[in-house]
Amino acid sequence: MSYNIEKRLESFKEIEIEPSAQLISKTLQLARAYTEQKRNRRRINWIPTFMTASLAVIAVIFAIITFVNLKENTMVISSETAAIYSLDINPSIEMGVDSNKEVIEVKSLNEDGKLLLKQVNCMGLDIKDCFNQLINKAVELGYISEDDINYVMISEIVVKSDFMSIKEEMTDVTKPESVKLVFLIGDIEDKETADSKGISIGKEIFQEKAQEIGISIKDSDLIEKSIKEVISNSSSSVSQLFDKTKTYTTPEFVAESHEGYIAMTWKEISDDGFSGYKIVISKNNAAPEYPADGYLVFITDTKQTSYLITDQVKYQGGDFGEQLMDNESYYITITAVYSDKNITGKAVKVKYTSKKEVVITPSQTPSPSPSPVVNQAAFIHGERLQDGTVNLTWDKIYSASFTGYKIVASATNENPKYPDDGYIKYITDKNINSLHIGNEFSGVLKKGSNYYFSVTVLYGNESIAGNSVQLKYMETKITPPPVEIKGTTITGERLSNGNIILGWDKIDDASFTGYKVVASATNQSPCYPEDGYITYITDRSQTSLLLDASYSGKLAYGTEYYFSITALYGEKKAAGNAIKLKYMDNQAESEFKQSVITGQRMADGSVLLSWNKIDDTRLTGYKVVASSSNPTPSYPEDGYIKWITDKNTTSLLVDSSFASALIPGTEYYFSITALYNDQKVKVPGNAVKLKYMETTMSSGYLPSIITGQKMEDGTLLLSWDKIENSEFSGYKIVASATNQTPSYPADGYIRWITDKNSTSLLVDSSFASTLTYGTEYYFSVTVLYNNQTVKIPGNAVKFTYMSTAVQESHNSSVISGQRLEDGSLLLTWDKIESNDFSGYKVVASATNSSPSYPNDGYISWITDKNSTSLLVNSSFSSSLVPGTEYYFSITVLYNNQTIKVPGNAIKLKYLDTASQSELIASTITGQRLSDGNILLSWDMINVEGFSGYKVVASATNPNPSYPADGYIRWITDKNVTSLLVDGSFSSSLTEGTGYYFSITVLYNSQTVKIPGNSVYLLFR
Repeated sequence: MSYNIEKRLESFKEIEIEPSAQLISKTLQLARAYTEQKRNRRRINWIPTFMTASLAVIAVIFAIITFVNLKENTMVISSETAAIYSLDINPSIEMGVDSNKEVIEVKSLNEDGKLLLKQVNCMGLDIKDCFNQLINKAVELGYISEDDINYVMISEIVVKSDFMSIKEEMTDVTKPESVKLVFLIGDIEDKETADSKGISIGKEIFQEKAQEIGISIKDSDLIEKSIKEVISNSSSSVSQLFDKTKTYTTPEFVAESHEGYIAMTWKEISDDGFSGYKIVISKNNAAPEYPADGYLVFITDTKQTSYLITDQVKYQGGDFGEQLMDNESYYITITAVYSDKNITGKAVKVKYTSKKEVVITPSQTPSPSPSPVVNQAAFIHGERLQDGTVNLTWDKIYSASFTGYKIVASATNENPKYPDDGYIKYITDKNINSLHIGNEFSGVLKKGSNYYFSVTVLYGNESIAGNSVQLKYMETKITPPPVEIKGTTITGERLSNGNIILGWDKIDDASFTGYKVVASATNQSPCYPEDGYITYITDRSQTSLLLDASYSGKLAYGTEYYFSITALYGEKKAAGNAIKLKYMDNQAESEFKQSVITGQRMADGSVLLSWNKIDDTRLTGYKVVASSSNPTPSYPEDGYIKWITDKNTTSLLVDSSFASALIPGTEYYFSITALYNDQKVKVPGNAVKLKYMETTMSSGYLPSIITGQKMEDGTLLLSWDKIENSEFSGYKIVASATNQTPSYPADGYIRWITDKNSTSLLVDSSFASTLTYGTEYYFSVTVLYNNQTVKIPGNAVKFTYMSTAVQESHNSSVISGQRLEDGSLLLTWDKIESNDFSGYKVVASATNSSPSYPNDGYISWITDKNSTSLLVNSSFSSSLVPGTEYYFSITVLYNNQTIKVPGNAIKLKYLDTASQSELIASTITGQRLSDGNILLSWDMINVEGFSGYKVVASATNPNPSYPADGYIRWITDKNVTSLLVDGSFSSSLTEGTGYYFSITVLYNSQTVKIPGNSVYLLFR
């Protein structure tokens, strides 16, 4: 950077810049172009020299404008932030919440947002309550008209993966009928782009969605105009993003009883969000519905419009057992399952009659001739699979005169039979009673057409046709069949202490990866990911869960929830049934006491609140609450202005330091909410009404200038100016690792000094419980005046707290290691005998030759000082990559983990496949068939540790392997050693192209991958 530019940049620190609208517009255009380039992941290989120079100058200007205008409006994500929300009307506001969904940071993004936040204090509120108050206050201030359509955008970015989205809960937000509430979901990249433009994350996501339908919205419009104005001035297509009304269709069906089955047909449902049909049956309930009355089958093919009910499929959760009984009547209906609700059709009552067996009564007079045998038809059943193919099954025929089955299909005849309608398959083996009608029938059947399928049984010279089923054959696009997945049945009961015990069926499928336990207070059929989850269980052997008080951060006391289990199979999910239970009833907690509050207004306008002390060992603290409108405020509904954890503290001076939360000159209702059992139980008390702080404040109070010096032993000596003012109340010594201008109370304090003559502080090891060794901090002094009602912060100095020099009395641990024959590593280290010992952190880094905790994380945390070795085997494959060299070291923690002493490092390769020579590759061969299909064959692997075969194909790499070249089929059955590569692979392979095919064998839970040879063949 040149000297002139440096001087200009330096001058910008001293003056306030108000750039012209034209300059802002130009720079925003550049930002938008850059963002679009980033989103499309395009590489620009050259830029003309003059353009490079121009962009450099503009980049400097843009950086200055961004620094001056956007710095204060950019919310920083802290370690406590679990999710970020924005609200856009014309006021634009951004909020951060913690894992309890309580607001921990609020930022206004425009002037209207500032005005709205002056009227509503969201800090400490539940995010839904915050939205309620903001929207209602926006109505009062005129931002929302009750006589016209208003669009209110709420956006969400989840920061922590275990945070449950509030999307479904937003239906409870109180709002005028004129408001159309739109909920958008984005990611961290959307926030980064939004911050660079100076707009909310909601507006950024909205702009992206508009671009997806071909509508361009200017950045300047998003900054200057309300959402309503942007929509009004843009194409009507934009409003369709918001005005699209979700439809729910009530199933209409016909059910007819036949001998051995009940035939159901219905009208197809094609609504957005529709996921399938549940066939529901009840013996006693005239209006059964899912999930209350269970279900027979869940049909996820939304195009399927028929089903045959027999006694071969077991019923789940019904009132009549698992199977239909002969000559019994049942109420039958269909529940349409949507992502957010279920819609059940009107039930019909149908009698079920089982298929009658023909019994030959022997003659009373013995006869040498055999008893006559009645030849029977074969009852057929069929289903259309998700890949468009058809699967038919039928009764086996055991007659001695049986000669074969003719499988018949007709597009026009509802009762086709052989020989009148020909046949598509002739089967002479009586034990074969199923047929998969896939792509190989495309020369006989027309893809995408409906057919009536039936079976004609041949008996010598006699042929008997059975019933028929109508199914659609093969959509034009053929996709590989999905992994077969199944849900699990959940049960549960509420215990006498309010806890809930859940239980469910174990799943032993090899592709199963875990259970998501789901809970919803509103959705009767909750599932993951739509309804989030309360815990994730990857141990397939675990089939129960105790929901006790530890889940109160995710569940509300005394609330009824629908609980269910979603089983995960890789990327596929299967939701099971749901049960309804109340969580942790508050009746047993009636003995918790409230605190009675009193208050008085002081001469200086401050308010002195007092309340009775609660002597209960379960007490966690007091939340001091204030509301200008609610006569009986309580936490968390009305937020809080002070959180007090010292049960002996029974008073609070509400002075000018509360001006960020309260409005001077305003009357408030103050109350105390007592919290018990780690904040799980909340007991509000009475309220008092008092006026808070007139705006008068003395301007004669001075700050104190701080200096500091680092001592040889690593301690820090802070010094500051003495304050001689008669209203002096004390010095608050403040430290912050992130805020360059820390002050009290915003950044807390590390020492409170009331002696005006005490003007220095030695920051030594006694502060280790508050400060972290080796960390840089900004230190400052806030001077308090007038009984602590006035707080004047001063300058700040930057120093590292307690460098490692002070840690010489704490030893490191020397590590050594060896690689075992199986590729695993045995690490050993010196034992630490210090009384201050807290534990060993075993650290590994592939890049840092001197790794340490916390900078490089850790792979194991050991608190037993006698444990001085660790076997690093395949169980570490989730954090370490097999075949990779790592630097391993031990960081010893002392003094309740406040002191961290790293040691030496050693370099070893983790799980090198070279040591696993017994794990062999599989040799592949192949041939191209006359129909253009390819038949691949390979050696069977019968080695311990086998995990599966990955069939790989590459048009360019002569030696393809997994994972580098992906795969076209994943086979876990070691006995399967061939694969027909036919038209079903057209979505992954290109017809008329030659491919190198190979097999990669996976061992040891897929941690070891052994590729084999390859064969080159032309696909179709």
